[in-house]
Amino acid sequence: MAILGKLLRLFGYVASAGLCVFLIGMSLVVLLSESGTFAVELVPWWTGRELAKWLLGAGLFGLLASALAASGRFPILQLVWTAAVFGTLAYGYYWSNYKWDDYDGFRSSLNMTGAAFTALMGAVTGMFARRLPAAQK
Repeated sequence: MAILGKLLRLFGYVASAGLCVFLIGMSLVVLLSESGTFAVELVPWWTGRELAKWLLGAGLFGLLASALAASGRFPILQLVWTAAVFGTLAYGYYWSNYKWDDYDGFRSSLNMTGAAFTALMGAVTGMFARRLPAAQK
């Protein structure tokens, strides 16, 4: 079971870092291009530059959370981050007015939500992982 926990944590760190790099890149493109027509259907609360600023902040927080959790410090931040990602995806896809164009779009949403849930489970296992002192590693 220990190897499964390690694999879940590794998946969570890599998936979170990848998502954060994507969010940062997307928000920087919007902020640097002076575009005002930016919208993401999964996050209906904001649009335009305000959404880009929130995504930039979220991406930076997620990178910090993943780095600190991977180093063994503050694994609670990874748990908070992955829970927020999973909650946002679940709300955006299944409880909002989001409409899929076809079956492939629905399947992609299931895959993304499943990956977010797997990352969340990795963060949960990170909360309960035994930490060895530096001399015993």
